[in-house]
Amino acid sequence: MADEKDTPPGTLNFEARRLQAMASNHRELKAYVDYITQHLQDNERLFARLFTLEAELLSAADPEDVCLALLRGLRSNFELDMVRLWFDRESFVGQYPFHGLSSQDLVWVEKNEIAEVGLAHQAVWLVQLAKGEHFVWLEKQDERLKSMALLLLGPLDRPYGVIGLGSLDATRFDPEQGTDFLQHLAQVCGLMLENTVSRERMARMMLKDRRSGAHNQRFFQPYSHQPLSQWFGRNIPVGCLSICVDEPVPSHPNVATLTHTITSLIRHQDIIIRHDEHDNFIIFLPGVRPLQDVDIAENIAEACRQLKHEEGATSISLSMGIALSSHDEDPSIAELLKRAEQAMQQAVEAGGDALICAAAPSSSAS
Repeated sequence: MADEKDTPPGTLNFEARRLQAMASNHRELKAYVDYITQHLQDNERLFARLFTLEAELLSAADPEDVCLALLRGLRSNFELDMVRLWFDRESFVGQYPFHGLSSQDLVWVEKNEIAEVGLAHQAVWLVQLAKGEHFVWLEKQDERLKSMALLLLGPLDRPYGVIGLGSLDATRFDPEQGTDFLQHLAQVCGLMLENTVSRERMARMMLKDRRSGAHNQRFFQPYSHQPLSQWFGRNIPVGCLSICVDEPVPSHPNVATLTHTITSLIRHQDIIIRHDEHDNFIIFLPGVRPLQDVDIAENIAEACRQLKHEEGATSISLSMGIALSSHDEDPSIAELLKRAEQAMQQAVEAGGDALICAAAPSSSAS
């Protein structure tokens, strides 16, 4: 072993400095690893919340449910001080009623207003609100907000909506930070909303008869076993009018014209349904007064007599049957319909162009 007296001067100082530098590098590396680990854990929690939100959006039944799930999920999972939707009333979402959303949740903006306030061609806008600064769409109760994220819904050149996220923390939505997560959130929310609106539109189309525009049988078949009260409310009398056109469809000027004539003589709350394969119509008349169902049926019959067949001048005649639920019974939809159709069949067998009222269950039993 070399004698310490033989060690060159300054060697011990160099070794000490080298060890100190290694220790310093180790501390910096550990701090960086801790930072990355914490960042990864934060991102993991963030995306777990996002996946939970996506699952709620996927399970939403209609566009309004999507919006409610979005508002609820963002508020509860992301600790935000403001969540609001701005929708263009001229876009496809403007055709859908959002009765469950308050004016604090959803605000309608006019056509092109999103672009006019400068929100276009960028998926996410991060805004810091200085004292006294006010974003044009904010309300008085939003004055305390210090930063916002504005997420565009739809194509960047023609967005149909904006999701607004607000925070009292000025650094929450710093314009210098990345927006990858927020862009993904905007894309997911936009696609979910578009898909549910499209699905809702397709469902309505499937429940409509293409020739006449009336509801078809699929409208109520899945629910025909349900009691009337489940559809129309308790203790509400419901009339059911079953209509059979006495001549086949080819002789009619237009099935849509016939349907329009019938529809023009019923109330807005009444439901008209057309059989797929026959010239039969069913009309449910909730809350009718005594003999009001008969008046409606007679008015329909008279109006249809004014319509002419394509070949010749013979008027269109109808065979009709009416059944009415009483206050002390709650039959199923199918049961009331069966009584109306039996009365209609009696009108057909009597030679047509007739109206027959079905006897009440208590009368037929006596």
